[in-house]
Amino acid sequence: MNTIGVDVDSNYLVCQIRRSGKDFFTAQFSNDPAGHRKFIKCATKHGKPARVCMEATGVYSLPFALALHTVPQIEVMVVNPKAIKHFATANLQRGKTDRLDAAVILEYLERMSFRCWQPPSDEILEIQHISRRIVQLNTELTRKRNRHKAACRLGNFGRVVANDTAVNMRHLERRIALLEQSTLKLIEFMPELSEKLTLLTSTTGIARKTGPRILAELATLPADMTGPQWVAHAGLDPRPYESGTSTNKPRRITNAGNR
Repeated sequence: MNTIGVDVDSNYLVCQIRRSGKDFFTAQFSNDPAGHRKFIKCATKHGKPARVCMEATGVYSLPFALALHTVPQIEVMVVNPKAIKHFATANLQRGKTDRLDAAVILEYLERMSFRCWQPPSDEILEIQHISRRIVQLNTELTRKRNRHKAACRLGNFGRVVANDTAVNMRHLERRIALLEQSTLKLIEFMPELSEKLTLLTSTTGIARKTGPRILAELATLPADMTGPQWVAHAGLDPRPYESGTSTNKPRRITNAGNR
């Protein structure tokens, strides 16, 4: 079996390839559909199966991982970048280059337990993408409101800017409303998600705006996750800080989850 560590960025895939236990070569492919096809051809050369490991880098790694998942001869593992970083530190890696990172990812693949990545459905990915866009627009809307208030305080001097920010605010509000409607329509066409949204919105404080946002993040998680793992994914797990008899601090939540 071929094992491959891939360092993914916006433009390139830098790959460290190992065949039959021996390092073969370092290759580079473009991070686009044409480059993905060339990588697949190289990874499965001579009809051999392959295991591929990469870091989760959002929009850069997701299309590549989806392309590999469609190939029966390839198994994919997508790893939290923090795990790779700590693994590199434990191995005393001093440099930081794409080639070194690919080599570290390959070593991680060889030494650690392999967990095959299973992609969410296209509908869930679309809902998540729309929900994250709504968050971005809400952040932008908050900035516009603050600028509008500042312009209004200037009286006549700020009336032109205040009018401009008011127009932008109304435009952003319309865009957010349209995206929220699109999200709800997508959820309604999926009975399983629709039922989960009903359960979420039955909780005090969660309604038709917050519910789809939470659901979009939770629906992509593996079905076999335990309760403590869900809590850790949200960054709400308490971290013990104890050492000997001299240090025994109160536990505080880690905030090391999905932002």
